[in-house]
Amino acid sequence: MAEKENLAGENNEKPKIQKTSTNLTNIIIIIALVGVFAILVGQPALTGNASLCIVTNPGQQSVQEVSEREPYTVYKDVEEPFNYNIVSHYDGYVTYNYVNKKYGKLEIKNTEDHSGIFTVKSIFTDGEKKTEQVLSYDISPETIRLFYFEYYDQYRDTDGAMFAYEVIPPTKKTNMAVTEYRDVTKTKNVAVGKEVSCL
Repeated sequence: MAEKENLAGENNEKPKIQKTSTNLTNIIIIIALVGVFAILVGQPALTGNASLCIVTNPGQQSVQEVSEREPYTVYKDVEEPFNYNIVSHYDGYVTYNYVNKKYGKLEIKNTEDHSGIFTVKSIFTDGEKKTEQVLSYDISPETIRLFYFEYYDQYRDTDGAMFAYEVIPPTKKTNMAVTEYRDVTKTKNVAVGKEVSCL
């Protein structure tokens, strides 16, 4: 009888040991899962990057007015210079009463189909001294006109002076396309009240 009781006692102790071992395994698994979850949740905070962003409130569409600069084309009468050609231009000197005097001349051709008054301004530079002369002529279409200028000093030579000129042609009105700009008001849809949450 004593042997049977001992066997029964031994048989009763074995389930308790198995139950304790199972509980311990479950606790270890739970701790491991909690640790993995903590790592996954804490990783975005450590790196500063959210792993997931979602729109929690899409908001509404609001109509707003905006002002913009818009180009447009108009036709206007615009003043522009005549077309012409400089056929020739040169300078030199001639001797007059034993004194050399500087001269400059140029030829202008009016290439327009109507006449106009052309003006030429000459500039003689002699050291620090500048002398200007102006001539104007009415030039017919397809006609060449000579403009002649002299710089003379009866007491000394002026052949060392520099000669320059400026042509001022007449103007004509031409109807042409011109791009201008104006302010226009437009409407556009803008999202307002939109909310985004990141995990």
